[in-house]
Amino acid sequence: MAAIGQHGNFNQQGPADEQHSSDPLSPAESDQWMQGFPPSQGKLIRFADLPDLKYPAHRWLYSHWRELVPTTAVWRGHQASAALPEALADLDDFAFDDPSGGRCTLAQALELSATDGLLILQDGKVLFERYAGELRPERQHRCFSVTKSFVGLMATQLIHKGGLDPEASVISHLPELSASGWSNAKVRQVLDMVLNLAFDENYENPESDAAKARLANGSLPRPAGYRGPTSICEYLQSVKAGGPHDQGFSYITPNTNVLAWILQRVTGKPLATLLSEMIWQKIGAEQDGYFSIDELGMADAGGGLCVTLRDLTRFGEMIRNGGRAQGQQVIDPAVVADICRGADRDKFRHAGYTMFDGWSYHNQWWISHDRHDAIRALGIYGQQLYIAPKAALVIARFGSQRVAVDERIEKLLMSAFEALAAAAREGDLH
Repeated sequence: MAAIGQHGNFNQQGPADEQHSSDPLSPAESDQWMQGFPPSQGKLIRFADLPDLKYPAHRWLYSHWRELVPTTAVWRGHQASAALPEALADLDDFAFDDPSGGRCTLAQALELSATDGLLILQDGKVLFERYAGELRPERQHRCFSVTKSFVGLMATQLIHKGGLDPEASVISHLPELSASGWSNAKVRQVLDMVLNLAFDENYENPESDAAKARLANGSLPRPAGYRGPTSICEYLQSVKAGGPHDQGFSYITPNTNVLAWILQRVTGKPLATLLSEMIWQKIGAEQDGYFSIDELGMADAGGGLCVTLRDLTRFGEMIRNGGRAQGQQVIDPAVVADICRGADRDKFRHAGYTMFDGWSYHNQWWISHDRHDAIRALGIYGQQLYIAPKAALVIARFGSQRVAVDERIEKLLMSAFEALAAAAREGDLH
């Protein structure tokens, strides 16, 4: 699965009867699934049920993903978890200007946006931590396309260390893609998603290419008589070019799976092992993460990572600190600086994301180029990691919104995070 679709799909609101993604959920509505021993027939969630699953059932789903699909662990190692000291502040009533011109509090924003968890960290200290629905501090939640930023960071680190040439052709590493849309693409173009591929990144259409990719990677049950690709690698070979490359930014999830395939081919290690060795064992993670995998054991690099909210925050804090955590340099500071510089904003403008005016996309990260130097990792249904170095602020959020992409909620959260960063810089969050 992916985060934000191409060519303005970010403005998508979903079917008419699912427009009101900001309608608050009562506990009776959101916490009724898979309860009892066994659960009642009408409240079961099985893998076979996924094509017909209706909101708000997926609030249970995103905190229990490995109970339905094959997964592989991202080992945390033997080390003690990194401390997250608390300096808790009463931020429920923190008020900010919302995009509609009114005022909204943080507590209202969390309710309106179907937030499963939010953690705010400033200067390495927890100011605010809140959970709802099925999420718990010890429970992993689907990251969706926040996963991409982990993969992009690892690729950039490998490039910096001389293990991967960004100007190399994709097919020099993956000759299997010689007849695909990546036949004349470079690694750098994959990293920054400036390839023109014939791929429909539409999350609500069961006939879209995004849905077909999910059938191939095993995250949706295949219908009777299915004859399509049955693995990530097989699916990638079927994707064709849609026109000349390098004309502008085009958000297409298969790019990240190609990038991850390259990383695994170059290093000879599975993606989960790479993430464990390069990052997870070094940041003091509390829990193992895990990837959903296809039937060949290949991790879903486009959206299959699941981690806890606290560990996502630790990852963000490592980035904020220039790649440093637990007294060691986990990621080279030049790698973090490269990501934060961003890329060509004119190429980004090509995609038509009006709400991201002035942004760029670089190494699988969303770069705001704002006054806080904020960067983001984003995923559908409300997943977000927000890092604002100038405010010493990291915000991790998991959600289970009604539709994959809801511009109203995204704008609301952007306003909230911007206001929190501004207050943090003024010393007004304590």
